[in-house]
Amino acid sequence: MFLREMTVNYFFFLYASLSMFFFVPCDFSHALVPHHAYYNVALVSANSKSEVIGAEGTMELKMADVCEGWTIEQQSETTLSLREAAVEVMSSHYVAWESKGGNQLRFYANRALNGITAENIKGEANFDVDGGESHIEFQKPEVLRVSMAPGTVPPLKHLMRLLNAAKTGHDMVSSDVFDGSSFGNSVHIDTFIAKQKPYCSIKKMKDLKGPVYPMQLAVYGIEAKEALPNLEIQQNFYPNGVMCSYTVNFGNFKVKGTLQQVDYLPQASCQRIKS
Repeated sequence: MFLREMTVNYFFFLYASLSMFFFVPCDFSHALVPHHAYYNVALVSANSKSEVIGAEGTMELKMADVCEGWTIEQQSETTLSLREAAVEVMSSHYVAWESKGGNQLRFYANRALNGITAENIKGEANFDVDGGESHIEFQKPEVLRVSMAPGTVPPLKHLMRLLNAAKTGHDMVSSDVFDGSSFGNSVHIDTFIAKQKPYCSIKKMKDLKGPVYPMQLAVYGIEAKEALPNLEIQQNFYPNGVMCSYTVNFGNFKVKGTLQQVDYLPQASCQRIKS
């Protein structure tokens, strides 16, 4: 079992052109600030059926503006204490480049258990922003072409649409999203946006000012027929895209990531070469 910190996977953290509301297609990339955020991860709760009785670790999320697109890098390491087994150390590394138009995503993901690689993923996805066919071209773990449903979006485009929905007072966004963090198709995410809060309940940090947008994400497999989501994630975002905390509900246990430090990265200095 691997912890899939969001994504923001996506989280992430992290995330909507198919919506219960109509949004005019726009480029909201100006709303995001390039940054490098550091989080501590800890167990929130575990029920009697959970094999996991303890969890602690770290997660780093780096988002940089590279002119024609954004780079996203996430690294995490989590030590799980198990009820009837030795501890397990799980680590993951995710790197992606997403075009600012939201039509292309290049991705790489690696997961390891106790230092041994368990999954290695690499590929490219192309999204038809006009609602036509979108597809994924995997290179690892095997060469495979996968079609995605019309309207599927990459992770940062999803996040920017969520931030815009929160700013304009909408309370729900429903989306198909693909981020390349797993081998397979996209996922379906229903996001419920609660009333904004004046601040995040963490220690004060320079330049991090409210409001804060609480978001509850229910994540479903694209072909899932179950009424309940596979995963539930609660996230708190500042308007500039910095996530101050997140909680992942795996069913029998929950883990929480809390922002410890954020370093702002320089804005890209982009110059087009004239022919």
